[in-house]
Amino acid sequence: MRASRRGPQGPSWAEVSTAALLSVILGGVVGAAILAFQPVLVVKEPPAPKDRLAGSVYFTEGLRDSTKSAEAVRKRQLFMGGQSISLSEEELNLLFAAPAAAPGEKPKPVEVSVAGVFSAGEPNVRLADGLIQLAAPVRLAVPDLGLRFIAQIRGRMVRKAEGFVFEPSEMYLGSCPLGAIPFVSGLIRSRLGTLDLVPGELRANWARLVDASVEGRLLRLRLP
Repeated sequence: MRASRRGPQGPSWAEVSTAALLSVILGGVVGAAILAFQPVLVVKEPPAPKDRLAGSVYFTEGLRDSTKSAEAVRKRQLFMGGQSISLSEEELNLLFAAPAAAPGEKPKPVEVSVAGVFSAGEPNVRLADGLIQLAAPVRLAVPDLGLRFIAQIRGRMVRKAEGFVFEPSEMYLGSCPLGAIPFVSGLIRSRLGTLDLVPGELRANWARLVDASVEGRLLRLRLP
């Protein structure tokens, strides 16, 4: 995982992580475009299994709370200093958020170019049922036909030879289940199984993690 506000350390996690994740996803689903662009049902809370519409894909957005901005930045600094931290869903979304607009300026929508063809908006994180959900709005930019959809990945942090990585168990581009496409599924898992998705300033301590897991609505990152 990666995320941070733009600052003296360089690009934000929004720019880095969105481009890295979605460049892999978008590169392998051309043949599934029709299914990908079918509407996704956006809900505040996932419906009970008996209430789900057959064949529908749902997106539940993670919580946001701007009042926790200072705490989110403080925890990022603590981790960089070698301390274990627990991040709430709201704090993660603040770390992924675009830089705040300067006084007197209107906030500008932040989009990251992916493969020169797609544009991805600000990512969103949700923690639930022991899983991390990463999602972002995506539009087809070249040609600009007004086509928009939501990319979603859900999974857990698992220990690999290179350290803790995010391993997806569910992947969707719009309503297209990418896990059902063997080549695409393997490509995404291969790309996510590296430390390249961790920002440089966090990489040293990330490699030292002894535990990274979701407990309730918290992501716990434990250092020795």
